[in-house]
Amino acid sequence: MVKVIPRSARIAGLLLGTALITGSILAGGAAAAAVPASQHPAAVSPGRHPGAVSAGRRPAGMRTLRGHGSPGIFPVPGHAWPGPVPIRPASGHALVLPAGVPSPGTSSTLSGIFCPSASNCWAVGSYRSAQLASLDEALHWNGSKWAQVAVPSPGGTGNGDFSELLSGRCTAPDNCWAVGYYSQAGGAKIDLVLRWNGTKWSKAAAPSPGGTGTGSVNMLSDIACRSSGNCWAAGEYGLDDSGSGIVAIRNNVLHWNGTKWLQVTVPNPAGTGNLDINQLASIRCPANNDCWAVGLTEIETASAVLNEALHWDGTAWTVATVPDPGGTAQDDSNELVNLACTSSVNCWAGGVYGTAAGAETVLNQLLHWDGTAWTQATVPQPGGDSAGDINVIYSVDCASASDCWAVGEYQDAGATLNQALRWDGTTWSQAVTPNPGGTGSGDISELFAVHCAGATLCWAVGTSGTFSTALNEILRWNGSTWSAG
Repeated sequence: MVKVIPRSARIAGLLLGTALITGSILAGGAAAAAVPASQHPAAVSPGRHPGAVSAGRRPAGMRTLRGHGSPGIFPVPGHAWPGPVPIRPASGHALVLPAGVPSPGTSSTLSGIFCPSASNCWAVGSYRSAQLASLDEALHWNGSKWAQVAVPSPGGTGNGDFSELLSGRCTAPDNCWAVGYYSQAGGAKIDLVLRWNGTKWSKAAAPSPGGTGTGSVNMLSDIACRSSGNCWAAGEYGLDDSGSGIVAIRNNVLHWNGTKWLQVTVPNPAGTGNLDINQLASIRCPANNDCWAVGLTEIETASAVLNEALHWDGTAWTVATVPDPGGTAQDDSNELVNLACTSSVNCWAGGVYGTAAGAETVLNQLLHWDGTAWTQATVPQPGGDSAGDINVIYSVDCASASDCWAVGEYQDAGATLNQALRWDGTTWSQAVTPNPGGTGSGDISELFAVHCAGATLCWAVGTSGTFSTALNEILRWNGSTWSAG
């Protein structure tokens, strides 16, 4: 079983080959919003990479939704872009658009959210232009409203060009980073790093260790900063060349030393040969000599997707032991897609686990680090925990050790609904959230990232709408309730 992404975000969504294909990356760099596979206009590649291995080369299996290309805005390759459609959920009622949330282009999605202060936040993602390109987007919160800010799209602006921001971090109001990837008209996927200097966003030089030739893959899914001179970015690189039949994906870690971005040597637990897959989705650093990066691994001969965790001790990256609650047998799947740490002895890793066999099942996964070991935590499954049920955690963040949020989506009666789970220091429980995309069959509301500036101010971002038209979604937590906008 070959798992090929080109996540992001991170981002990089979970999907099942015959169940929901929610935000999975399609061959050629496209992603689709959550719809039953039976409603897709064509068969899609099960991997997250643009140009992923064709469906015929591997059993259907889970795929991270926040993958190379975010969920929600692109048609199946080889099919026409959807024409103008009314902004209306499949259930027929009018889509409730949050007041004051810009949604550029014909469709848009937000994959990352980060705040240097309560009155200074950035949300990043991508949108589809009238010229049928995927362009970077950045929204800024000034304490009272969200506004779109100009940002480069290095992939170009023509039909088939692709740029996407997946995550970001700030060390100061005038020093922020955003990462992702870009591709020009179906060419190589290149690492994307943008920098904010307090006035404008500009492209920064960064290595693309996977090269720039046919089938080359480079992507950065997440970034973490300890200071202006110490940042880490994580993702993947390698080769996904359908012509030669070579698919080899390795962990990608870059370090910013205050002057330039450099590639850092990291382990690849699945190996580095053909059909060996290693993908990092998230990175966090509770201390200069203490960083974690998580993701997944897969070896073709093993036919299982396994959790991956790497640790930095200030000198080297090493492989850490993590549980695989979905099992390690054929068609078993485990994916870690996001991290949150409040200290060196308190980290959470979120994602999914399940099986691709029979009626594919996807369940929420949360692992906890106590300074000694990673262990599985008990977590609600709002979409159910029976065969065929779908629950996905995309992002985790903590205001404190006893106040954390995990967000994502779940499926209910044909609708894809926002999911928000809260940790109170003892247990995880489901919180009520609005669903701007509606709650009828075919309606979509998905949260891909969460960030807390404090116990009474958290933001969650994603997309909502339908398969044809999905728009930016932003929810706000005020300490007691989640509200749209």
